[in-house]
Amino acid sequence: MTHLSDPEMQTTAQGSTLRPGLNRRRFLMASATATAALGLGFSLTGCSPTPLGMSGTFFQPWMDHTNWPKETWRVKCLQMKELGCKDITIQWVGERSTEHDWRLSDETLKSIFDIADELDLKIRLGLPYDTRWWQVLESKSIEPIVEFLNEAKQRMEQFITQSRWHVRPAFLGWYIPYEIEQYSWATEQRKELLVNWLVAIVGSTRGTTQHPVAISTYHSAIVSESSLAQLWNIITERVALRPMIQDGVGVEGMANYAKLEPLRDLLKQKHIAFDLIIELFEEIKNDHLSSVDFQARSASLVRIKQQIEIAKTFGAEQLVSFSLDPWVMGETAEARLLLKNWPT
Repeated sequence: MTHLSDPEMQTTAQGSTLRPGLNRRRFLMASATATAALGLGFSLTGCSPTPLGMSGTFFQPWMDHTNWPKETWRVKCLQMKELGCKDITIQWVGERSTEHDWRLSDETLKSIFDIADELDLKIRLGLPYDTRWWQVLESKSIEPIVEFLNEAKQRMEQFITQSRWHVRPAFLGWYIPYEIEQYSWATEQRKELLVNWLVAIVGSTRGTTQHPVAISTYHSAIVSESSLAQLWNIITERVALRPMIQDGVGVEGMANYAKLEPLRDLLKQKHIAFDLIIELFEEIKNDHLSSVDFQARSASLVRIKQQIEIAKTFGAEQLVSFSLDPWVMGETAEARLLLKNWPT
């Protein structure tokens, strides 16, 4: 999960570039789908839970995953468990864009929850996502943002009210698949919009689960009039959420942990449980690349261990990787090396 200047640069794990203006974690798509067919041949026989301390991971579904048979899902889930995961956050249940509108079928979701029951895994389920998020947030006018938030809220509320996945034993709660940073919500008007939107979404989940609704957040490198901690101070005064803080090391480096300390201190002061997301990739620096030509590869185990050393003292309730697939389970040379040396 890299904050590619918010709406900015996206890439694949192989280093190829996707179009700008998409979710900052979207660059996993090509690698995740490319390795799908190879998943059944992947083996971690004999692996025990990792001592690194990351007990959860994200998984991003794409349109190609709608065709996966149950056995492929079982193999993927088993791989994640053997790499130390106890729970999996499904990034979103479906995606809407100007080009497509797809969703994982009830049959597929049933397979995922059945497999989770078999393997003693928990599933945090992401709500429907609209890829126009970052593009709309760039608007100078407030009207497009209001319209988008209303549409996105309605789609999420509809899914919540029509689904019954929350009654499954493996259900770990809902995940709002929109990432929150301070730059896009700097003005008081935008803050009020965001908070009201979050209050409404959380309200629609009432009665479905005792687990707090989760949402990820990160520190934007873009200079802003407001800080991330200030934004979350307002949010937490109005609505109960489970923040999942992205460590941002994949792009900003280890120094990014210091930028997250004010938010960490705020949450600890308010006794709000949060997760810390450990980014398992690193940006490939290249002076010849434009801001939309972001490239990344799997991080070294040395760097990941450095992240873990800091993360373990950060006060998070759980360390969650972003993400085992594809940065550890992928088919690149870097991913294969990381898997080979992964502590067991």
